[in-house]
Amino acid sequence: MHNNIPLYIPAAIAALVVAAAVSGPVRRHMARLAESLVVGAAVAFGITAWVDGQHHAALAAAAAHRAAGGHKVPVSDSVGAAFTVITVIVAVITFAVLTAAARRRRARAQLGGGRQVRTKPSRARAW
Repeated sequence: MHNNIPLYIPAAIAALVVAAAVSGPVRRHMARLAESLVVGAAVAFGITAWVDGQHHAALAAAAAHRAAGGHKVPVSDSVGAAFTVITVIVAVITFAVLTAAARRRRARAQLGGGRQVRTKPSRARAW
């Protein structure tokens, strides 16, 4: 595993932003995905920075033990893997929420803005 895995996330986000800017029919979805990845990366950065700051000694001690293959796993690999997993999980959840909100907005727009139009009751009654 590479030590610079967290550097791939901003590169992927930049590629998605460029793709969202130039694509036609999938522009909304790509923009939503880019927003989701930005949110996921921000949350992952906060969580991994906090965990690394709070538990760095424990992470370093755990990394000092040999893995099953007989080699040591650097702390940066563990933190990088956690960063990537947290980014993907938060991005998927955010994308689902944004997609549901967009569908709800579209449905309301098709129904007349989501407001029910009240009409006056007819004065002429058929007895």
